[in-house]
Amino acid sequence: MQDGIKIFADKPPMKQNAVQLVTYHGSKGMEFEYVYMPYLINKQNNFENPKIPLSIEDDISKDSTTGETISKEQKDLIKKSNLVKLIYVAMTRAKHTLNLSFVKTRDDGKDANPLELLTPENVNELIQPKEYEQTSNTYENEIIKYLTVCDRDYEKEFNEYLDSILEDKVYSVSSINCYLTCPREYLYTHLLGLAPKTENADKAHFGTAVHAAYEFAVNYAIENKEFPIKAEFIRKFENTLKELPVSSKMELKRMLVDGAKILTSPDKDGECAYDRLKMTPINQLYKAEHEFNFDIDGAKFTGKIDRIDKLSDGKYIIYDYKTGDRKDEKDIYEGGIHEDYYNQMAIYKHFLSKEFKCEYDDISAVFIFPRAYKQPFEVKLTEDDIKKAADKFMQAISDIKAHKFNPKSNSERLAENSKNDLPIKRCDNAFCPYKNSYCSLNVI
Repeated sequence: MQDGIKIFADKPPMKQNAVQLVTYHGSKGMEFEYVYMPYLINKQNNFENPKIPLSIEDDISKDSTTGETISKEQKDLIKKSNLVKLIYVAMTRAKHTLNLSFVKTRDDGKDANPLELLTPENVNELIQPKEYEQTSNTYENEIIKYLTVCDRDYEKEFNEYLDSILEDKVYSVSSINCYLTCPREYLYTHLLGLAPKTENADKAHFGTAVHAAYEFAVNYAIENKEFPIKAEFIRKFENTLKELPVSSKMELKRMLVDGAKILTSPDKDGECAYDRLKMTPINQLYKAEHEFNFDIDGAKFTGKIDRIDKLSDGKYIIYDYKTGDRKDEKDIYEGGIHEDYYNQMAIYKHFLSKEFKCEYDDISAVFIFPRAYKQPFEVKLTEDDIKKAADKFMQAISDIKAHKFNPKSNSERLAENSKNDLPIKRCDNAFCPYKNSYCSLNVI
């Protein structure tokens, strides 16, 4: 607290377009357009106790090599050397303009001298001295003058940066679904690569481990003509999860128990998700984690399909595993709360029909929910549905290239689809990782 004003010395969690107050030590590694270094005076007319504070380790009384007490002259020389390094660090933070200033009169009313390090002779006459008459508005006016005169077009630079990222961009189904849900979240996640301030990836890692167990079991069955034993199946899940970063040991333990229960613990009928998988005829299994690359009207896509089965009549079934609660027709439809699931299967069918050279009707799209393994859900998609989804994706890509990244709340998205006039007052995307950090509904 100084003059009734709270001063926070911690570094900000992100680079902000605002005036930042930092120490010379704390500025190391940072850059600013304009840097102001005020009050550059000697507390005394030597370097015994300069006004600029040195770090704790600079208070040297003994030689670090011999352990012998050093003389006052040596101590002053070391302090002077450290001060030079510190001043250099602060000065080199400036990208556009560096402002160095000192006062003629100290706080105690005595005459003040500038640091002799900063005389024109010592900095190759790069400093252009100016003398200001101090008034109550002097400092404020100078700050406003320098901050408002800027020869850089930041918006243009930002747009050029986005264009460089989007050049030859390869899209994924999940990333476009992210854009359709909220364009601002897509910008942060898939273009700028900003990590959420309070990101918790435990659920995603749990899903990754479940997928790994299913992938292992299917590939094992295709190669060996039999499924792995239950112990190997659950071991694959456990080993994968243990290799992923989890928020705490307690959470890891909870997820290991939860996974074992979901995948291998018998229900009241004596069955589990593993048993249901084993009921699949092995000669029907086609591929697990099928990678694909294709394009829609020149836009490149890549991704993976969890599992593909090929039936005896030449038709295909594509499966996607979802580790959350079961969803059905009340959620998975165009305009539904899980429209992303609907879009996902539509694009998968669009791609596979081209790769396998078959009709849309020859491909079934099914979601498997390990928590409710007896109740898979098939998404019914007509040819018009699939073409409409492809057009929706292409429009999204066109909007991305046009830098349309206004945020969108869930109620706004649902209002667009249902044509209802719902008032949008705040972001209600409860699970958005940026909700309480970077994002607001009106600014980047």
